Amino acid sequence: MESKARFPHGIRATTDFIRSLGMKAGLWIEPEVIGIQCWDILK
Repeated sequence: MESKARFPHGIRATTDFIRSLGMKAGLWIEPEVIGIQCWDILK
């Protein structure tokens, strides 16, 4: 789930804005930074 503090309008609105600028959005995940509670989400 996205952070409501970081993405108040959701990830979709952010990626739509990026695409409107002619760019492509990417997602970077650093496994060593996420907590153990996130593993269920990443499966």
